[in-house]
Amino acid sequence: NTLVELQAMADENGIGEMFRQVREGVRDDLLARPYYKRIWYAVRLDSGRQRTLLIVNSVKDEDTSGLPFIVHASRFSDYLGVTKEQLLEWLPENTQEANVTGWAGSSADERQNALGLTGSFQSVEEVEKFLAGLKSREQG
Repeated sequence: NTLVELQAMADENGIGEMFRQVREGVRDDLLARPYYKRIWYAVRLDSGRQRTLLIVNSVKDEDTSGLPFIVHASRFSDYLGVTKEQLLEWLPENTQEANVTGWAGSSADERQNALGLTGSFQSVEEVEKFLAGLKSREQG
């Protein structure tokens, strides 16, 4: 699916505004790669390769009512200098640890020790808090 099609899916699922907010909020820092019902947000390395840091779904999870996400916390730390503790401050309270050791392009260390965080944004305010955290990293 294209970004436009994923946005339409998110709109149909009642999470369109939050989905749009994330897209616009990370646009300057992360590359968007649409895949199936998700957008994979990545950084481009000096080698030209990409590493996904964040995945946002355009369809609600059966268990949650908000905008589902998964964050590769280890890569946020490695590539953007953001700690797990900072991410947890910026992300919703429903955030839990997740297994990301099998993500594509994982280093040997990531295959054994990578930490992921998963949850769902329930409001535009929660998305704004996450994006404000990312922007504060750039300014600080």
